[in-house]
Amino acid sequence: MRSGPRVYLAVDLDPINGVERELHVTDAKKRERTPEEIVRRLPRLSAEETARRGRDIYRRDIRHQVIDDHVGKIVTIDIESGQWALGDNDLESNQKLRATCPEATELWAERVGYVAVGSIGGGFPKRDK
Repeated sequence: MRSGPRVYLAVDLDPINGVERELHVTDAKKRERTPEEIVRRLPRLSAEETARRGRDIYRRDIRHQVIDDHVGKIVTIDIESGQWALGDNDLESNQKLRATCPEATELWAERVGYVAVGSIGGGFPKRDK
């Protein structure tokens, strides 16, 4: 038997500048996955497009459902399917979403009632209801 994680080399199209990039992906969970499975899970959109879509879905579909009772909690959104999960922190909401959408690659998170999910070196203001 092989010990240690398997490392794959895959080629993918960079979503920002459109050029091919080589990816060395380590399967840290030691679960057998093909290179195609690994590439399929890589993000396909730019960070800006993911943010735009995530904010739109949150404001249009989710905010009104969570703003009154869940201020301060984290909402993680699969921007491709529109499915979302709520948790006390980003890890919890991400794990809940991955349990229902294991193939999700384009995720966005929002902190209910706040302008940012987190900050470095200080607090951040709440949004108005």
